[in-house]
Amino acid sequence: MKNQVLCVAVLLTGLSGCADSGPVRMDLTSESTYEASLTAMQSSLSREEQANLMVALLRIRMSGIGSAEDAQVSVGEGLVLSAEKMTRIDGLTYSEILDMASQSDVKTEMLK
Repeated sequence: MKNQVLCVAVLLTGLSGCADSGPVRMDLTSESTYEASLTAMQSSLSREEQANLMVALLRIRMSGIGSAEDAQVSVGEGLVLSAEKMTRIDGLTYSEILDMASQSDVKTEMLK
């Protein structure tokens, strides 16, 4: 009887690892985890959703830049500014990233 209970416990533990772990979340622990989570997120999306994700990330990165002069200052500050803004997406899902981007002051339009 103990062996049967042990076998069932091991089987359930193994199957729990196969269960859907939910939507992919961005991981900004390091550059490599960011790249891996971005790749995983993109692979779970349609082509249209992938394009929406990239536009959303751009909007988040560019938020707060109000003029060409501001853009020059931002470019001069380089990756520090971008990294600071991008840490806001750490742990977010695709839907949450789109929501954040929709609140950005950056406006985008698709070209026809």
